[in-house]
Amino acid sequence: MIRNYRILNKIGSGTYGIVYRVENTQNHQILALKDMYLHNLSEKEQNQLVLEVCIQKCNTNPYIIKYYDSFIDNDHVYIISEYASNGDLQSLINYHKKNNIIFNNQFISKTILQIILGLVYLHKYHIVHRDLKPSNIFFDNNWNVKIGDLGIAKFFPDNKLIHSCIGSPLYMSPETYSGDGYNELTDIWSLGCILYNMLTFELPYKADNILRLAYIINNEPFKPLNDRKEWQTILNDLLNKNVKNRPTALKLTDSTFLITQSGIQLNDITNITNSSNRIEENITKIYNDISGNLNYQLDIINKFNLKNTIKLPPLLINKRNSDSACIKEPKSYRRYSDPNHNKLLLPLLTHR
Repeated sequence: MIRNYRILNKIGSGTYGIVYRVENTQNHQILALKDMYLHNLSEKEQNQLVLEVCIQKCNTNPYIIKYYDSFIDNDHVYIISEYASNGDLQSLINYHKKNNIIFNNQFISKTILQIILGLVYLHKYHIVHRDLKPSNIFFDNNWNVKIGDLGIAKFFPDNKLIHSCIGSPLYMSPETYSGDGYNELTDIWSLGCILYNMLTFELPYKADNILRLAYIINNEPFKPLNDRKEWQTILNDLLNKNVKNRPTALKLTDSTFLITQSGIQLNDITNITNSSNRIEENITKIYNDISGNLNYQLDIINKFNLKNTIKLPPLLINKRNSDSACIKEPKSYRRYSDPNHNKLLLPLLTHR
């Protein structure tokens, strides 16, 4: 037991700690608990953790993992969030590749469009995810997308670029590697890599080392699709090396192909997009009011409940959270799907 949360089983692990499936003993709700040892976190990592909790606390979008609680106990930091019962997209891709099963267009379109709707929300409020990849895309019991792991998310100012090199190398955009600076459209490139992976079970760019990978991503075209060529135009847009020609997340919600194939109603897309323009809590005020130790910071976040519209970018967050090193792999957590759920996918899949 951790406070009123009963541990059921371990569902993932990473550099920072362990993720468990837990039950709230007061209401019997199944949730996810991220357990991090406080003394393993540097001051910079603690600041980034506070930023992650701020973003999740203020989230109103249905396609981003929902935050419930956070606290410190016996030198451990705990974050309680929504549990995505059908696991992550990477585990799903691995299962399909192993069993020679392809995703049909409806499932791909629904997944990609729901990710886009989550990105519309983040980008509206000047938040770039920076680590969008299949292992950070989860599914609830209705197979709706839940974007997770905002651990390296970052605010970006209007008309300015981020220059830190961070993320998962195979999903990083050309502008991230070049050092010329990037913005929210780096997430669109990562989305293109996810789509390519769902279609082919391969990645558009691969290499034996990171220097070679950076060169290929910046200079060579990705291998075109041999089949399923109806997706080629969208892939060309998402994986456009010229960031100025890459579509925004909001622009992608107008895609007739995605809307038609996904089965999602246009009115639902419009409603979600419009609702993403409201945030009950004001992230800027939360963050600027925080001082002192991490325990105090999380306590302030949990108690904060203003009904103000957010006004970004909060430049103080950019000053406090700067990245200086290019890392090979992010510190992330992976949630694995239960094999017993695979049978639920069969109506959405086609065997080769």
